[in-house]
Amino acid sequence: MYVVIDLSTMEMLELGCMTKVVVIPVDEVGTHPSNREYSGLVISDVHSLACTLVKDGYNPKLVKALAGEVPPTAVGDEWKVFNDKLIKRADGFLAKVPSSLIRYVAAWGSHTTAAVRIYKFGALSDRKDLTEGVEGEVKAINTVRLLSRQPSLKPVVEHGLKYH
Repeated sequence: MYVVIDLSTMEMLELGCMTKVVVIPVDEVGTHPSNREYSGLVISDVHSLACTLVKDGYNPKLVKALAGEVPPTAVGDEWKVFNDKLIKRADGFLAKVPSSLIRYVAAWGSHTTAAVRIYKFGALSDRKDLTEGVEGEVKAINTVRLLSRQPSLKPVVEHGLKYH
């Protein structure tokens, strides 16, 4: 008789001690170019997740993030250029963090990383839960107000997220 065990990739990595968990500041973590079928990030998903985190709070037990180092090669340079283009294409709706700061790219947790980045560095949004405006009105995200409304976000904004 065989027993089938269905483990997620992350669980297999953890059980096999193939990863270590480290806290990395979100300004050092970009998005891997192959994320979301090579589109990088879906901006509306980043803002929806940001609203959910403000409403429900940040729970580290629910976040699985995996990041790898950017190689010091032409490939790593391409990844950084990809992140610069992603921010430019977002037209202010993602945090404007220069790729020169990026040391890692997220394979999992890229939208969570991007959401925390907009809390930390600011961005535009049309979500009333993130701004002091009305739904649909584009305004700057009010970081001070968000952190006062949801104190569980403060540690990840100040220190970073846990990545495998």
